[in-house]
Formats: sequence, structure tokens, C-alpha cells
Amino acid sequence: MTKNRYRILVAMSFILFHLSARIDSIFGLLAYPYSGRHPAPLDGETILFLVLTILGAIAGLYGSMRFLSWAPMLNLITAACFLAFILSSQIVFISSSWAQALTLIATASWGVALALPFIDDNVGRMFKSKPD
Repeated sequence: MTKNRYRILVAMSFILFHLSARIDSIFGLLAYPYSGRHPAPLDGETILFLVLTILGAIAGLYGSMRFLSWAPMLNLITAACFLAFILSSQIVFISSSWAQALTLIATASWGVALALPFIDDNVGRMFKSKPD
């Protein structure tokens, strides 16, 4: 795995996540009653937690693209925080099968990107060397 291929993997997973969130509204894939459904309002602590997690994900994306030494651990922490948010907020996601398929591919590619620095010595060394 080269640095550019790892960058493509990280970028591809984020692009696929974005597409999976937008595909239903772009192509009108959901029936009318479900297309405008919004979750219940969140309390202040949950919004603060979500904002900090999103900022951590942005920092982790930057660190992954620049191969900074702290990026793999930050990405693991933000992934765990997103999982905690999804499980605790009890939000019901209604999406088309196309959106679910894109989410599945994005999740798998992000899981590979999260695991590679810890299980592949070549990728791990990229994060320990001088950043690009």
C-alpha cells in the first residue's frame, strides 16, 4: 500500500458516506411521507458531543491525509464516539436500498482505513515517518 492509495481509500470512504446521505434527496428515492422526516430535537450536551466528534473527524481526516502520528488513534476515538451517538440517540434512519448499499461500502472502506495503520507494518511506518 502506498501513501496515495491510502489517501484514495480514506477519501473514497468519506465521499461514499456523503453520497449515501444525499442520494435519496437528490434522486427522490423515498416516498413523500418519509422524505421529510426529522428526528426529535437533541439536548445541549448531545449537540456539544456531536460537534466535538465532527471536529475530531475533520482533524482525523486531515491527519490521515498528511500521515500525522496521532491520526490513527484519533480516528478510532471519533469512530467510537459516532457509534455511541448513534446508539444513544435512538434516531430512526429511513433510507433507500441504494443509500444503504453506499453506506455499507463506505463503512467497510472506512473500517479498512481505520485498521490498516494498526495491522499492516508498511502503513504503520507511514504514520511514524516524517509527514508529507
